[in-house]
Amino acid sequence: MPRVSEEHLTARREQILAAARTCFLSKGLHNTSMQDLIQEAGLSVGAVYRYFKSKNEIINAIAATVAGGIQRHIEAIAAERLPLAESLERILEAVDSQILPGGNLPIALQIWAEATLDPAIGE
Repeated sequence: MPRVSEEHLTARREQILAAARTCFLSKGLHNTSMQDLIQEAGLSVGAVYRYFKSKNEIINAIAATVAGGIQRHIEAIAAERLPLAESLERILEAVDSQILPGGNLPIALQIWAEATLDPAIGE
């Protein structure tokens, strides 16, 4: 049996994460079931569970890219040691860009809120 390429595995994983983002933005974290994610991804149950064992694993994977990206941006601005007003202006510009359709802030806020309730996500 031929081995699946790393590119294929990465693309399939991203397909699942994109489906999860869509579901989480339309239904919220709590109201989205694994069945919703599977249906949105257009994959079999086994295919999704091959990449992620649970919804929490999917949330953590999104948090690593979405919420982590916002945090890294804020840290990069802080590292520049700019005057406070300029730093805040740049952070708010970044936040504004993430509020737009397709931006990451709505899902990041859901993940941050969930992190206060679920220690596994909080880590």
